[in-house]
This record gives sequence, C-alpha cells and structure tokens, in this order.
Amino acid sequence: MLTRPTLRSGLFLTLAACAVASVAPAALLAPPAEKTPAGQPAPPAQSAPKGSSGSGQTAPTGTGDAPGLPEGPVIAPQAIDMSVAKRPGDVIDPAAQAILNRAEKAAMETELFDMVTEYQAKTFDGEAPAPGAVVSPMRVLVQYTKRDAFSMPRMRIEPVDPAAGGTVIIFDGDGSAVLDLDKKLWVPTRVGFPPEAQVGLLSLPRWIVEKRSKGFIKARNGGQVRPGGNEMVAARVLGTEVVDGEECDVVVSAIAMRLFEDGEESQINPGPPRFSRMFETVAFARKDGLPRRIQVVSEIPGRGPNGNEERTALYSKVKANGALPPVAFGLAMPEGFSDGRTAQPAAPTTSPTTSPTTSPTTPPTTPPTTSPVAPATPPAAAPKK
Repeated sequence: MLTRPTLRSGLFLTLAACAVASVAPAALLAPPAEKTPAGQPAPPAQSAPKGSSGSGQTAPTGTGDAPGLPEGPVIAPQAIDMSVAKRPGDVIDPAAQAILNRAEKAAMETELFDMVTEYQAKTFDGEAPAPGAVVSPMRVLVQYTKRDAFSMPRMRIEPVDPAAGGTVIIFDGDGSAVLDLDKKLWVPTRVGFPPEAQVGLLSLPRWIVEKRSKGFIKARNGGQVRPGGNEMVAARVLGTEVVDGEECDVVVSAIAMRLFEDGEESQINPGPPRFSRMFETVAFARKDGLPRRIQVVSEIPGRGPNGNEERTALYSKVKANGALPPVAFGLAMPEGFSDGRTAQPAAPTTSPTTSPTTSPTTPPTTPPTTSPVAPATPPAAAPKK
C-alpha cells in the first residue's frame, strides 16, 4: 500500500515527466539558416504549404499568414546548434504569451474539473507507442481542496460508459476505493492508493496538473523558475479553430530541454550543456481559457521525453467549477456490489476421474530392513577354496 506522501511525490514526478502531444509549424521547426558565402545569393526560404495539415485536420485559420501543420518534424540535425537553448530568431509573441498566461491562471484558480480525457500516440517508424502513451477515453472528476503545488486532489476516474464495464477509481483525499464494474466487486483502501490502481492516474488532465503545480512553485519562489529546467524560448498564435464545439486560440511554442546523456553534468566528467527541443501546439478554449487539445513532438525524433512519438491529448466535455455530482467521492460500497477483500475463488466443479492406487500419506506396512541413519551391514566374505 502506498501512503499519501509516496503517492504525491510519485504522481507529480511522473506527470512532470510525461509530455502530452504536438505537431509544430514549419517556421518554428526550421533550423537556423546557414551563413551564405560572400558573393553568393542567399537560398530561398522554405515553408510548409499553406492550409495543409498532415494530421488530417483542418489547418487553423486566422487573420495572419499562419502556415499549416506539416506531417512531422522538419529535421536537419547538422544545421541545428544544440549548444544553446535560445537561438537567433526565437521570439515569444505577446499575443501568444497572453493566451498562455490566461490558461495557466485558469489551471491554478479552477478548483473542480469535470471532463473526458483521451491520450493518443503514433511513432515515426511505425513501431508500437511506449506503454502509457495511449489511454482510452475516461471521465475524470478532480477537485482541489488546497492551493499548493503538492497536495493530492480528490478524484474519480471512471469509464465514459459505466454500463459497458471497466474500473472506477475513487480517492477522497485520504482513502480510496476501486470498483470492478464487471465482477461487481468493491475494494477499499483505508489510506492512500493501492498500487494496482495507479494506472488510472494516467487519465488525469496532465497539462492542467503540471501547470497548476509549477505555477504554485513559481509563485512561492517569487516568480523564479528552477535553473536548468525546461524553458519556452519561442511562441506564436497560429489562428483559431473549433475543437469539441468550442472556439479555440491555437498557440505553438518551442520548449528547450537540457539533455542529460553521455555523462553530461556528471561530477566526474562534466561536459558542455546541450539542448533538444519539443514543440507544443495547444488549442485553448476562449470560453474558459483551458486546453481542449495538446499536441507534442520532438524536434529530432528520439531526443526529448517523447522519444520517437507524436502525442496528442484531448480534453472534451469540459466543465470548470461546475456543480459537484452527488456522492462523487464517496467510498461506501455501492448497492449490488460485494466486498472484494473477502471474495473467494469458486471451488472446482469437477473432480479427478481416477484415483491413485495408494495414498501418498499411507505409511508402508513393512518396515525398512535397514535404518535410514545407520549404514547397511556389509555382505559376508565368500569362503576361501
């Protein structure tokens, strides 16, 4: 059984390490232009076709000349300077920053979230996505009772259609209960989360949980962020798009991440810092400022938290600070369920067709001729002739 402190630290470390989705526009993905030798004309700039979207979705539209989303990252590793986090030409558009600020404020100020979450992933080499990258749609109800970075919220995670079966996970801030809808079993835990239920935490709205936690840490530190952490180095507004019936502002940002590999930052052999990038494209609903779709992809597949994957998180049917459903976080055993802690496996319905000829527990009727502990008497020698 995990105690609450263990669950808190494990959950937030896991969520902080989990990136949730993105396809990046060509202007942010393009590597820095190489210097043109003197006396030669500069090569023409390359850009993605306007209005195209390799993901099969309609490209965002707006008043600006926003390019469509390409099929994958534009890669030219030999032209990418990985020794710096911020590159020439990196600009954070004030309009994009304002939308991001509003979203982070909404994540910190909203106390009750009710939504359906889904996580999708695809790899660039056709291999199966990493475990936990794909999570089926689940209804998630989260209520924060404390305004800090680390306190666990109350939560209820259940299938979108409970009548179809599945598992329900409930945490009331102290203890938890797991409902097996197929077997009608109820398994409570007095304190914390049972380990087998932690897979359900993958359905939490990770972007919101992470931004809320980091926002409170930043506020506690006087607006400062931890040195060496992920840093947004560029951002701009792509346009508007309707997602889950909501008009959204679509913002793409480039996030620089310090690489920790090949002994870098080792006390024995510290090397020069190197940075990779991931691109996060988020559709923020104008109604409440919260995201409805988050897409993330690494600039160079294989580098960064997503590895060789493009990941997408979808938040739908979002209700912020709405009415709390009755008994949402109740741990009592529902009517029609049995206590899973006392459930016993059913006895076998058939018996062996044949029985052994002798019982293995019946001792032999004739005692052994030799003692099991004393050596046997050697045979008498044959008479000499």
